[in-house]
Amino acid sequence: MSWVAWRQQRPSTVAAAILLAVAGSILVASGWQVTAVARDSGLAACVAAGGDCQVLVEAFTNRYGAMLESVSALGALLPVALGLLVGGPLLAREFEQGTHRLAWTQSVTRGRWLAARLAMAAGVLVAVAGVAAVLLTWWWGRFDQLHISTRAALEEGGLVPVASALLAFSIALAAGAVTRRVVPALATGLVVVLVVALGLNLAAQSLVAPRPLPMTSLAATPSPRASLDDQLLASGYRDRSGRDLSAHALDRRCPGTGGQAVGRCLAANGIQRVDRDQAASRAWQRALAQSALYLVVAALFVALAWWRTLRPD
Repeated sequence: MSWVAWRQQRPSTVAAAILLAVAGSILVASGWQVTAVARDSGLAACVAAGGDCQVLVEAFTNRYGAMLESVSALGALLPVALGLLVGGPLLAREFEQGTHRLAWTQSVTRGRWLAARLAMAAGVLVAVAGVAAVLLTWWWGRFDQLHISTRAALEEGGLVPVASALLAFSIALAAGAVTRRVVPALATGLVVVLVVALGLNLAAQSLVAPRPLPMTSLAATPSPRASLDDQLLASGYRDRSGRDLSAHALDRRCPGTGGQAVGRCLAANGIQRVDRDQAASRAWQRALAQSALYLVVAALFVALAWWRTLRPD
């Protein structure tokens, strides 16, 4: 039974391995480039010596800002793509080609057949996604060593890629069990996983209480306590009594589109800006909450796929 499950799993495994190899090559090559530039520019030595490296850091981030955004997108989409590739065809191809009927006429029960398929696919996916997580963690570590983007290193490395891949896998699996066609299962799975992941990310963010930053009279400037990797969640304004002001109330007191005149008006009326953020030092808490939510919801979609597959037609 295990041998048959592996034979059926090989096409998806090969596709996932090719995708991982391409993405891994990009990550390794760019990571080495980042390390070399940091060394040659003197930034790495400056950071190691604990000196004032602000000018070097700004030059470095200006040069690699676009790369940071690209790899951030890659880190979010790669586990999803791996999960869809493995989970989408798993049941949908069986139903589409009718091979499930042959499997169900053998001595193996439907439940055991499905359990073997799921165990083999999940094992392969965890292994592939684990390699992706190691690569992403290593890549973000190049910047973490330079005291840049610690938040991304925590939130897009470690367990998060594996949990993301399992979530995408389970959703695509359930979509395949319902639609019983490979292409619709992949398309439906992609849309659903993006929507579900967005909702779960917001839920994880709410589980980790944001940090209230002190009020500042500089209306156009974030709190001085906010660091480079802190994530700004919301900004607002309060009057002298501590009452929050809506945008309409703020515009009524200090009309205008901005500039120094509005800033002086805000200061004259005692209006201060209040920011709420999540500190980079707490990013691991959000990553843990995010992964836990992903795995719980993934288990629900697997249960849906199990019920739909074994339900008598």
